[in-house]
Amino acid sequence: MGKSLRSKQKLRMRGIKRKNITGPHEHDRAVRLAEHAKERLEEQIKSDEQAKDVSEDKDESMDVDAEKKKVDTHGWKGSGHEAWRHKKADKVKKRKSAIVFHKKGGKKNKK
Repeated sequence: MGKSLRSKQKLRMRGIKRKNITGPHEHDRAVRLAEHAKERLEEQIKSDEQAKDVSEDKDESMDVDAEKKKVDTHGWKGSGHEAWRHKKADKVKKRKSAIVFHKKGGKKNKK
């Protein structure tokens, strides 16, 4: 009768499955990911060392701060509501300018 996920039988079987089937797979995956991360870290360290060697050879007196551009954070950013209103207004303008209603017999019967 115990079909609920709270039943002791279901809980027990899930625990066994977690321990014997999915547990080893998760462990193996974690080990593979750790090895991959370690390899990527070693490659990054090597490339950083090579970049340092190249930059030291070029010019030691060069300013690193002069190369970086500062990001301007001064001023009002605006709000999402304002952007939405402007976007909506542009759509309405386009719609109104595209649709033209003529009076009955106004344009066709002019001579």
